Amino acid sequence: MAQCNESALVVSTCGISLLDRATLKADAGQPEWLNRSSSELSEEERSRLSKAQAVSRDRLTASTPEQAAAISAELKGIFALRRKYPELRLEHLLIHSDTAAGEAAAEVLQDLLIGSGMSCQKRTFSGLQATQVHPFQDATALLAKWVVSDCAAYRRSHRVIFHLTGGFKTIWGVLIPLGMMHADEIVYIFENGTELLTIPRLPLELANREFVRQHLRLFRRLDRGLEVREEEISGELSLYTYSDSGFAALGPWGILSFEQHRAELLEERIWDPCSDRVRYGPKFRASIEKLPATRIGMINERLDDLAEYVERGVYRSRLDLKQLKGQGSAPSTHEIDAWSDGDARRMFLHRDSDGWILDRLGAHL
Repeated sequence: MAQCNESALVVSTCGISLLDRATLKADAGQPEWLNRSSSELSEEERSRLSKAQAVSRDRLTASTPEQAAAISAELKGIFALRRKYPELRLEHLLIHSDTAAGEAAAEVLQDLLIGSGMSCQKRTFSGLQATQVHPFQDATALLAKWVVSDCAAYRRSHRVIFHLTGGFKTIWGVLIPLGMMHADEIVYIFENGTELLTIPRLPLELANREFVRQHLRLFRRLDRGLEVREEEISGELSLYTYSDSGFAALGPWGILSFEQHRAELLEERIWDPCSDRVRYGPKFRASIEKLPATRIGMINERLDDLAEYVERGVYRSRLDLKQLKGQGSAPSTHEIDAWSDGDARRMFLHRDSDGWILDRLGAHL
């Protein structure tokens, strides 16, 4: 039983079934244009969608909770959650498709929930739709990253509930295993039912630590969006990646597997850089002996930051790459942060024609 006044984040998938079908002229099936973004709609289609949104908003606003639940599967599940957990303060997040219709439907639900005194936000992920495979794969990878970062942060202060009554079926196949690992529970309500079906959080492990360790360089490269050709992926690795234009990318299960073991493996020891354009000089390893595990993990993360900068031009401010003044630190010409708290340390390095060479770890000059 939740404690009184405990907060819960309710992540609800949101479909478009609540939009007035007569106005959309969707009585004989869903028109193809409902799968498009707003910029791809004609003026007539945009007007029709706006009218359907207004009709649906007015109808739901004038409805009793029982009537609203009959119109909207999303509201039916949300109302059932309120009955099940009256002691929880529910904060709602609606996940909708990356389409004009998906956003329109989510706006109706958001306005209704906020008007009822509830907290509600909405969001989508670029490419989250049910018509094209590659954009959907990219979107689910972004969704997985959001789950392992934002939902993990929420779980420090909130109960996290994935509510999957609404939305399109393809996204359920992604969010159910994500929820089994990163939500406190998954809930669903049947079309003709009144009680919630609950799936609890399960102690799942998608890939064992040894498997991730064996392929750590590849996982690190894919995590930072560095180039990995699809021919480098074979066997079991293909379960954790997908191919896009001849290159590999981490899929949702690859993201989850890496995040499960990331901290522990990066703190295990100083690994070789994940980029051939970042190398260790002859004295670097000697300068980092006997560091505690947390500092080792920070160094490995900074080395991946540097690899990302060198190969992709993505600069993270925590890298803090600076040119040294004077000539007293040769061969080093630059410094980057190793860590900035406590006994702050810098990594000193210099550049050659093939990239960057790490010279040593030391105190800030």
